[in-house]
Amino acid sequence: MPGLQTRVESAIARVDDGPVRISHSQACSGGSINDCQVLHLEDGRQFFLKTNANAGALKDMFALEFEALQLLASAKAIRVPQPLAFARPVVVGAGQH
Repeated sequence: MPGLQTRVESAIARVDDGPVRISHSQACSGGSINDCQVLHLEDGRQFFLKTNANAGALKDMFALEFEALQLLASAKAIRVPQPLAFARPVVVGAGQH
């Protein structure tokens, strides 16, 4: 995850207002078509990372998921993950995993 790690750390730092270092990651479940990981930061916080190797075929999937999660959160009816950032092949979120 070296190149991806730098991109993810930068994405979290942009919304977190400070330097971010991932100490390690751990595979977890999160869907049948995506690869999902829990990112453990050096400061003890955890983030959820979802990637998809076939991002070209699903080019708008993460953008639409990002928007849908924001809409669901704005209704304040159910608890949903807080999406922080996305790029074509990845989405990063905070909250429960």
